[in-house]
Amino acid sequence: VSFDEVVYDYDVAPVDGGKKLGVLFGLTQRKSVEFLINTLKASGLSLASMEIAPASLERLFAFIDSKDHASKGYIHFSAGSNYMVFSHGGLPVLYRETETEGAGAMSGRRLDIKGAVQFVDRYVGGGSKYNDIRLSGDAADTWKPIAEKEAESIPASLWDPAAVCGLKDSTVPAMFAVGAGLKDKLTLPPSLDISGLSAAARVEQDVQRSIWAITALIGGLLLFFILI
Repeated sequence: VSFDEVVYDYDVAPVDGGKKLGVLFGLTQRKSVEFLINTLKASGLSLASMEIAPASLERLFAFIDSKDHASKGYIHFSAGSNYMVFSHGGLPVLYRETETEGAGAMSGRRLDIKGAVQFVDRYVGGGSKYNDIRLSGDAADTWKPIAEKEAESIPASLWDPAAVCGLKDSTVPAMFAVGAGLKDKLTLPPSLDISGLSAAARVEQDVQRSIWAITALIGGLLLFFILI
């Protein structure tokens, strides 16, 4: 796929004690954005912005579980899959969706928490120190012993983000939607918009400001010459 066929955006955050910049890059096919714009337009709605799912989930968890959020890793279980989010500086460094349904007996299942922690540690220069693995969703309590065994010295705890949000169930699409809906309500990162609409709006505003500035300058010059 060429870059002419995609739309993208990125966000940055300092890592490794400010020695480096971490970049969260998101992209999707242009035709996907066009499809959503047309679908919403048919319903009398307009698309404001679009972001990648990990960004929405990270924003939601950062908002509803803000205490010591930077030191927590999250695993949510829903519809036979688990969704893992390990972040740094408000940006998801590792996001993974894994099918858990039909994976065999519980004793043979794994989450690879140790690998996730090592991955984040490698890419942010040891900037993230996790002291809690938060488990939620369908049958999260049955996964707790596995998480505790894998995490070794990091404790695992249960919580219910769906209840905090007032949702009827723990389905991930609903959580993605709530997290995305918070985008323009909070100052929390990330600030991605892979639809390109925000960038286009900023360019339009810059053009309008330039036009007004030029108009004011010309008007001032004309008034000056008239007075002379």
